[in-house]
Amino acid sequence: MIKLIQTYLFLFLHHLIAIFLYFGWLFSSPYILGWYIIFVLGVMLHWLTNKQKCILTQVLNRVCEYSDAEPFHDIWYFLGLKSKPYTNLLLVCYLFIGIIIAFYKISKSTNK
Repeated sequence: MIKLIQTYLFLFLHHLIAIFLYFGWLFSSPYILGWYIIFVLGVMLHWLTNKQKCILTQVLNRVCEYSDAEPFHDIWYFLGLKSKPYTNLLLVCYLFIGIIIAFYKISKSTNK
């Protein structure tokens, strides 16, 4: 029972991280936007150095005894994009656009 609760808490944390990764650019606080930019760049660097895989997904797959190829069931999965060959490129482009928006919002708030 404890292992199940820990797994669900870990999964919940993974979803919170994914939500911040995908929608953190919506914040208006320059402080949060700055952390968003650093976070996204860090995650992208992690993906590049870990064969396009998230360590959190790998840990969850091991705990749940899933194949290492099983994708994380995030918004991209439910939109049917995880199985497409261009998914990684689309995700990276989306994140870069989020970074650009975050930089713009930071620069706009500091020019007031």
